[in-house]
Amino acid sequence: MRFILIFIFIFAISINASAQKIATFKFSFILNNLELYKEFISNLEEFKKKNFTELKKKEEYLLTKKNKIEESKIILSEKEYLNRISEFNNERNIFETEVNKLNNYLKSIVEINQDIILKEVAKIIEQVARENKINLILTDDQYYLSSEDLDISEIILIKLNQIDLKLQLTNYNYL
Repeated sequence: MRFILIFIFIFAISINASAQKIATFKFSFILNNLELYKEFISNLEEFKKKNFTELKKKEEYLLTKKNKIEESKIILSEKEYLNRISEFNNERNIFETEVNKLNNYLKSIVEINQDIILKEVAKIIEQVARENKINLILTDDQYYLSSEDLDISEIILIKLNQIDLKLQLTNYNYL
């Protein structure tokens, strides 16, 4: 349905295309080529590596503990066995909560920083549109195909690189 509406919108505009100036940009191109964002992603990867290494150790500990409980099933009374299983399940739930919290944090921090970039891109697009008398600017997810002549991604990237953006990882708190 969305694509039909976009097609109708573009078709309606294209009827009077000679009087309209249209441009496009690729947000993914901008993100992939923005040095500040590359640095942010690199820092994020280091952060992930460090934190997932810690989580991997906890996971290995839990697996070892589970195996020991299973091996001692014959020796333990049923009550003791169930107590150890219950304790293990509590630790596993805490571990899973920690993993989910970290994943949610990573997802949100990427979204927050992409929003910072997108807000600056919007300001730049407004400026470029005014300077070049562009009537309509579409992102790459709003059109199916366009000429490279219409793409202003490089212009946006150049202007964005001139801005002192602050992208960063906020503090991450464990449970």
